[in-house]
Amino acid sequence: MSSRSSHHLFKKILQLTASHKLYTKN
Repeated sequence: MSSRSSHHLFKKILQLTASHKLYTKN
């Protein structure tokens, strides 16, 4: 597994978590 794809996945998860937090906040 390349670190590049891993970093991309991490970014995706972070974005998902951020959007989820915003959704629950409202």
